[in-house]
Amino acid sequence: DTTRQVAEIGIGFALTKDGIIAIPSALFDKGEEFAIGTRAGSYYTLTILERDVTSGIALAEAGAPLALAEKEAGATEDTAAVIVDLAKENATAGAARFTDAQFADSGKIKLGQTAIALGIFGAEPRIILGAVSGFGFAEGGTAKEKHLAVLYTTLGAESLYNGGPLLDTGGKLMGGTLFGAGQTGTAVSSDVAKTLLAKVIEGKE
Repeated sequence: DTTRQVAEIGIGFALTKDGIIAIPSALFDKGEEFAIGTRAGSYYTLTILERDVTSGIALAEAGAPLALAEKEAGATEDTAAVIVDLAKENATAGAARFTDAQFADSGKIKLGQTAIALGIFGAEPRIILGAVSGFGFAEGGTAKEKHLAVLYTTLGAESLYNGGPLLDTGGKLMGGTLFGAGQTGTAVSSDVAKTLLAKVIEGKE
């Protein structure tokens, strides 16, 4: 059977217009097959490209559009459930297209600066306002690397925007919200995603 019921496990955000997505690395421990859905109702295969255990960020790539499976007559399954067929490509949907992220200059981020988190509550997008309240560094073995800077914000630890982008008032990417055990209002600096993205692009060339 090549049909799968889609279960929502988290959110991420696009870094490039051709579909490289930043997403919490821990989400990929929750299954073996993954897809990404858009607000327009399209679904695409999702392939892991790079996982950074230290920061908790992973990069994945949106691929072929998935066809929705036809539901059998008289089926008692949840009518709201989304079923995709991994063996069929959606011929009516185009390739995944997003927008290139614009990165904020991490060296210019200041305490008290407005931080805007984007997330999903149910099926609806949400915007949550906060402020940068501190800086830290994620530990990488015995070394502390600048590109693993962590932003602390006044945002609470809400699952609705965990994994979503953290933006400045100009819409530039400051980081990705990422909460571990006992953490509240933390975001991994966009420098992490930028470094991982450079590594992925180098590997493709």
